Parts: sequence; C-alpha cells; structure tokens
Amino acid sequence: MTETKTAIERNNATMMAAFAAGDLETLRGLYADDACFMLPSAPPAVGREQIGAAFQGMIGSGLKGLELTTDELVVNGETAVELGSYTLRVEGGAAADSGSYMVLWQANGDRWLIHRDMVCSSVQAAAA
Repeated sequence: MTETKTAIERNNATMMAAFAAGDLETLRGLYADDACFMLPSAPPAVGREQIGAAFQGMIGSGLKGLELTTDELVVNGETAVELGSYTLRVEGGAAADSGSYMVLWQANGDRWLIHRDMVCSSVQAAAA
C-alpha cells in the first residue's frame, strides 16, 4: 500500500504542477486511454483527447491553480480508489471552486493511471 500511496501522491503533485503550467500533454498522460473525467455541469470527457479539451477549457476560463488533498485511499490489487478534496484558484490565489473528488486508479505496468475521475463541487451554481 505504501508504494501505491507514494505513486498516487506523486501523480497528484504532477497534476497540480502541470495544471499551474497549463501543460495539457502531462495532464492527459496521467489518464488511461479509455479514462472518463466527469466534471459538474458538463458531459463526461472520455479518452485522453476529450480530457485534454476539458482541462484546456478550465485553464482557458482563467483557472490558474489546482490543489488536491487525499482524504482516503483504498487499494485492492491492481486498482485503488482515492477520495479527496480540491480547490481551484484564479490568478492571485483566490478560490474559484472547491469540493470533493473520487478517482479510480488502475495499475498499468509500473505506473498508476486514472481510469475514472469524478468531481463534485461544493460551490452552489448560479441561478440560470
């Protein structure tokens, strides 16, 4: 479990740094080929191409920072489920969104890749 936890923590650190740098290639590379990324108020992004487009939309909207905190990690052989909390920040550091997430990780050789990623915002959506 310790090796898996270390690998996932390293992947999360890579994701936070890549998000801040706008590095879409690195962000896409953290996901399995057939991964699914589910964001609030958006259709699921399936596959690396759509996941990259989802991140591009987030970064293009002015989001500059992503903070991830793992609250729980359950490892079962070649899969792991991570529950955590996140904060998205704009230029200057103000929080734009926060909430929780659930990630299903899968071992892929010597790497752990995201297979399913679901985000649940705690910020109430504006009225339409």
